[in-house]
Amino acid sequence: MRLSCLLSAAFLLTLSYSVQANVTLPALIADNMVLQQKSTVALWGWAEAGETVTVTASWQKTPVKATADAQGNWLVRVPTGKAGGPYTLQFRGKNQLTVSNVLLGEVWLCSGQSNMAFSVSKKPNSGSYTGVVNEAEVVPKANYPAIRMFTVKNTVADVPQRDTKGQWAVCSPQTVGEFSAVAYFFAQEIHEKTKLPIGLINSTWGGTPAESWMRQDVLEQDPEFRPILRRYERGLTTFAQDQEAYKLRQAEFQQERAANPHTTRLAPVAPVGATSNKSPYKLYNGMIRPLIPYTLKGVLWYQGENNADRAYQYRRLFPALIKSWRQEWQQPDMPFYFVQIAPHRSQNAEIREAQLLTMQTVPRTGMAVITDWGDSLDIHPRNKQVVGHRLAQWALAKDYGQKQTVYSGLSTRA
Repeated sequence: MRLSCLLSAAFLLTLSYSVQANVTLPALIADNMVLQQKSTVALWGWAEAGETVTVTASWQKTPVKATADAQGNWLVRVPTGKAGGPYTLQFRGKNQLTVSNVLLGEVWLCSGQSNMAFSVSKKPNSGSYTGVVNEAEVVPKANYPAIRMFTVKNTVADVPQRDTKGQWAVCSPQTVGEFSAVAYFFAQEIHEKTKLPIGLINSTWGGTPAESWMRQDVLEQDPEFRPILRRYERGLTTFAQDQEAYKLRQAEFQQERAANPHTTRLAPVAPVGATSNKSPYKLYNGMIRPLIPYTLKGVLWYQGENNADRAYQYRRLFPALIKSWRQEWQQPDMPFYFVQIAPHRSQNAEIREAQLLTMQTVPRTGMAVITDWGDSLDIHPRNKQVVGHRLAQWALAKDYGQKQTVYSGLSTRA
């Protein structure tokens, strides 16, 4: 019996070692992915320390090799040609992985809160967060196999994560309903006018402030952002105290129920944690860091509602977010186009001014103005077609050579 147990343990140890030794890839590097054309893209993963990983792309003849470091991390940079496909990628170490149906095209990261998360199709029990105008007409026409979207799983993390969960979906009437509506209409217009494949990475979460999407050290280094961190730290202290009180109430409840199984007393409610999607840097850790260094064309951003009560601070916070993301991706001139939030009874004009000032002072940014398409009674206006179109106008004019495209109204600079 003892020998049997030892053999079983040895087998499990060997199995565990073999699994760890296998070449593995992040969720982003998978079937149906889109890689940035005419670039040198990063491909990475994990393997046994010291293992050589050979990457072969079907669009070029020469394989690229890397050696896993002491922690098992490896990374290669592969040149890409002009848009096209489908192609395959092979990753070979002690095992072999094949990624199929890969396109070379344009890759845009789409991030922010609920108005960017807002899906094409209406979802049950979602309130006004989903379902675009003319959904019944939009969905059947969404036959665009060269448009793909990767939706990042909502993840709160205390420390930076190395991977996320999600998969690439090829745009069709069967899949488009789950797409971010703004991102989809942006991609549809860019694709129709340039014929380029478009990859969209949707990393969004409703009700979130900008600081949730920023790196911890960026917030710590600027005195202007210390109130954000102090408020969060106070929340952690309060939560710890509430948690202890909850444990005592829970123990008392269990004792009472054991003594009287028919008690009508309700169980105590657990406290809401300070570690939420509104906490500073938690979404950066869980939903942005795992995407780096996936090579991008640019960023689309629709957020600001949850910073409207601190609009003056947003004048500094938003540019800091843009700067830090560009640094992280090592793309200092990466286009960053955002939506100026529409007027609403719960939003003041100061937040729109902060967004305008960002466009005027931060290079390679553009702002889609939707003042004329807002809904004073609904903070989630359903006409996302207009929003996607106006973001696309910026990209077409600034990134795709269509100089005659009208992308902005008249503006003045101080």
